[in-house]
Amino acid sequence: MEDTKMPLPFRDTCGHLLTKLNACRREEHWLPWKCGHERHTYEECQYIAWNQRVDMKTDQKAALATKKNDA
Repeated sequence: MEDTKMPLPFRDTCGHLLTKLNACRREEHWLPWKCGHERHTYEECQYIAWNQRVDMKTDQKAALATKKNDA
């Protein structure tokens, strides 16, 4: 991702899809009706990653609540 000069905030679990999406956008001159499949794939990956973070935070809160109740 460093060779594509992608900014650090975008180098996450879906960064490889963003690289493909941006390449498609450059080839198609940023036309909004082009690259729909790549955009959908990238946004789906972002949504799945967000859900995983929410689930992880929920699990952490549940573990903390259990720990407080046991103490």
